[in-house]
Parts: sequence; C-alpha cells; structure tokens
Amino acid sequence: MKTKNIITLIAAIVSLAACTKPDTPETPAAATQERMIVYAVDNDESRQSLKSEAEWETMVDRFCDYAQEGHSVTFYNMSSHPAAQQTLKGNGHKEVTTISTTSRDKIKDWMKEMEREGKTVNVVYDKTTGTWTGTAYISVARPVVENDCYTGVMTTVTAPALDEPQMPGIALALRVDDTTTLLLVENGYLLMLGSSDDSFYIEGDTMTFCGTVSTMTDLNGEEYHILDIAAVNPGSVDGRWQYICLAVTTYNNGSDLLSTVITMPEEVEIFEFAADGNAMHTTGTTTANGTWSLTDEGELCCELLAAGGGCWTINWLTDATMIITRTVMTDDGKEACYQMQFEKI
Repeated sequence: MKTKNIITLIAAIVSLAACTKPDTPETPAAATQERMIVYAVDNDESRQSLKSEAEWETMVDRFCDYAQEGHSVTFYNMSSHPAAQQTLKGNGHKEVTTISTTSRDKIKDWMKEMEREGKTVNVVYDKTTGTWTGTAYISVARPVVENDCYTGVMTTVTAPALDEPQMPGIALALRVDDTTTLLLVENGYLLMLGSSDDSFYIEGDTMTFCGTVSTMTDLNGEEYHILDIAAVNPGSVDGRWQYICLAVTTYNNGSDLLSTVITMPEEVEIFEFAADGNAMHTTGTTTANGTWSLTDEGELCCELLAAGGGCWTINWLTDATMIITRTVMTDDGKEACYQMQFEKI
C-alpha cells in the first residue's frame, strides 16, 4: 500500500486535501492551508482548497450569491475537526440544525458555525420573502420514514418572527387537528401565500404530505412546527463505488492532532451496496461478501469497510461522491478518526 505519514497539524491538513481532486491546478502546499471544501451548486459538484480565513470568507460570500441566484448550495469541510460530530451526538444534540433569516450576515455567521461543528450545510434563498434558510446535518443520509405522512386541511397562518425587523407575511400550513398546525417547508424555505408555488395548495382542501416534522422557536420564544415535504436524500448509498483513499487522523484527548496517515489502494477496489442489503468488496480477483444497512441516524454500517467495519457517519453523499467518517479509541487511549472517500461508478 502507498502510505504517507505526517507529524504536524498543518502537514496533516494538506495531506488530507491531497487525496481529493480540487477544481484548480495543483499548487505547492502552503503552511497556512486550513480547509478542503467539497460543495455542490444544485447538482454541479466541485472541490476547492482554501489557505486562509480570507479565502473562506470569500467562498461563503460566493455561496450566498449562488443561493440568491436561485441555486441550492451544499458544502462540507473535509478537513474539519473529526471529533466535532462525535461530540455533537454524544451531547444529545439534534441531528438537524436549521435557521431562517432575512439577514445575509446572520446566515453567513451560521454557515461558519456549522462548518466549525463538522456538519454538512445546505442553504437556499427565497426571493419572494428575502429569507435565507439553512439546514445542517451530522449525517446526510438520515432517511425519511415512509409512514411519516400527515393528512389535514390547508390553511394560512402569520409567518413566525424570524428576524428583526419582522417581515410581514402569511405562511401556508396544514391543520392536522384542533391542536396541531404544521407550517410547510419545501426546498428549504417556508411556503408563503403569494409565492409562485401557492397555486398548488388551495386553502380549505384536504391534503396529505409526507416528510419530516421539526419544532422551531422564533425570536419571541414562540414554538412552531414545520413539515419539510422535500426532505429527501440528495444521493443514494445503493450502487457501485470505487474506493479512493483512507485518511486516519490520531488525536490526543480529543483535540491535539498527533498525526495523519493517508492510504491509497495499489489496485482498483470496488464496493457494491445492493438494494437488498447485500454488500460486496472486490480487490482484483478477490471478492468478499457481507451486508450493509443505514441506522435511524443515517449511519452506514458494513463489516467490509476499513478498521473492522462498524457504523460510519455519512458526511457527503451525491450521485458522484461519498465521504464517510468513524471515530474510535485506540488501545493506548488516543482518538482515531477514519475517513473513507468513494466515487460512484
């Protein structure tokens, strides 16, 4: 196997980016490099290496510009602190974090905060209301349960106070019963009366929607409930994937990086995850069979994966790329994060 060992923090981050394919010509690694961002504008996926906070600030602005132009923007920092996701889950934080705001500065601050937490972030912009909506995930593959469907009567409610000064507006909602009304969210933003989509939802009609229900709190401390009717997986684990590389990062006490080892296969390795739950790993003429599944939290579990298999957080999943991580404790009490990268074939 081809192995490269790096001792310092900076060199480790540079090497983690090296097994990816940036969309700019390869340049000598600089000592100030901090991030490798994989991102998608709608379905157009790219990667970019960032060497300073100024470059990261510019990219966040660019993401906001894309959203204002009507695109859906999703990104993930491949060199984010691997322990962040485990800390979030260990503290019982919610799987999904959301925000709605009319302030560009606030959405930018939120995007940076979610990036620091090691989450995958999606941002869209509603031109009708001037509202930014962000959604951040620990695992992007958390499935929508098929029976999470709600039948009720279409109605309208005053939009929640999401920013100061409050922008007036009427939101479309589904009144399930006398005590439960669900505000509808589609493509990442609230459906508003007067928007281009409201003609599909006529007040007083009985309708059924399937999706994910979340409880939110507005600026006045008032709770409201949303039904995300577009909560679908952006990609699918099913199919054939070529294994690209494995990065193993070791930490001391969960914070101090000790080393990173990058391993690339010497010959083509293929993982196949069949829809029936069977899995296959092929290296040259050698084939191993197993099974795979997704947990309720969206983790990929398969005994054929590196480091003895187990369940892995899916940080990035599109029709082209899958990036998964798993954090374990070593025998000498250190924390090791494994990151595997795949390309769909």
